[in-house]
Amino acid sequence: MTTLCAEQLSVTIGPVQVCTALELEIQSGERWCILGRNGAGKTTLLHTLCGLHPADAGQVLLNGHTLSSLPRRAIARGIGVLLQDHDNAFPASVLETALVGRHPWLGALQWESDNDWARAREALQETGLSGMESRMTDTLSGGEQRRLDLATLLTQNPEVFLLDEPTNHLDLHHQVRVLDLLQRLAGEYRRAVCMSLHDINMAVRYCNRFLLLFGEGESAQGDSATVLTPANLERLYGHELRFIDTPDGPVWLPK
Repeated sequence: MTTLCAEQLSVTIGPVQVCTALELEIQSGERWCILGRNGAGKTTLLHTLCGLHPADAGQVLLNGHTLSSLPRRAIARGIGVLLQDHDNAFPASVLETALVGRHPWLGALQWESDNDWARAREALQETGLSGMESRMTDTLSGGEQRRLDLATLLTQNPEVFLLDEPTNHLDLHHQVRVLDLLQRLAGEYRRAVCMSLHDINMAVRYCNRFLLLFGEGESAQGDSATVLTPANLERLYGHELRFIDTPDGPVWLPK
């Protein structure tokens, strides 16, 4: 079983105290969602969990090993990160870009195998980009680029997926398609998934564990029944909410 743990983790970004002495354990098959206001530090926390941002105190462990003790290649095989925004520095085709996800699994002078190419094509199909393999990335829309970023991550095939607003730039159909895919990764393939989202209702529909960042280092975590209470969510967002219980699940609306 894969486990990504934060032990006594304290993180800041500028004047913002993201968390203080946070204890967090993300296991295979779990679907975590980090919720909080703009500027609460959701992105910074995700970056800390993969080693891109230094913690002020505490440590992050992947399968019992501190990230600081692991080679970057080992971290990249274990943890995949979907950044909030991505710019392609060099011109490349859609297929070539997806294939970048195989780099952690290749030696310094090793070429991609037929299996690597097949993985990249399968990832493009799963994200609705089949038939676009030869398109250049600078011709893609924002939503197409977002799905390509996810396809590259699927090609990487890590044990833990850390996703910063995976539904950015996506229309409703593709939001559901992407979140269905992530749910399947956790359920069928036992990957650990942790994402940040702004949409409470999508979070409730697709995630089974939640971390709320209240600000000033305070947080709460647990399942929906434990932490997604009116008091917690209204405090989290600073806005009154109305809860509606529907046949398809709970819905939260702003008053």
